[in-house]
Amino acid sequence: MRDVGDYSDYWNAHLFYLSKRKCIIFINKSSLYSFVILDFIKKDIDPFPKFFIENFLRQLKSDNILTLKYKEFVENVYQNIVLMPTDNDKKIIGSMNDCIYQIGVYADMNSGIEYLDSNFIGQRLNDTPRGSINYFFPFEAMNEIIKNHT
Repeated sequence: MRDVGDYSDYWNAHLFYLSKRKCIIFINKSSLYSFVILDFIKKDIDPFPKFFIENFLRQLKSDNILTLKYKEFVENVYQNIVLMPTDNDKKIIGSMNDCIYQIGVYADMNSGIEYLDSNFIGQRLNDTPRGSINYFFPFEAMNEIIKNHT
């Protein structure tokens, strides 16, 4: 995915099933910041830009990095987000697969997906240092990206 605004900020998304329920993970290409939507249905994602923005803002708030300035930035930049074919970036695919594995572990530890909170899962994923971004935390990297653009 790519926003069509002035900022060339790329996101990848992956639809996966967990406990026979549809889930989707979004990962920012440069920061590996992610957010997850557990157990959604097709009508939930229409219109897509609104779906993306609401869930992204919810995760930023959950990670304690949302400010009014950031909220305005996200709402402006991502209002025209569009779906694009994948670029098959191995770093992102590997990170995504690792995140999906971690989500599965959390589901197993909590007796299933119905006892999981998407924002809590996102916090855990964003609070894990990633080797592919020099062991920075994704929430710190995203905070820097937004700070530099506002």
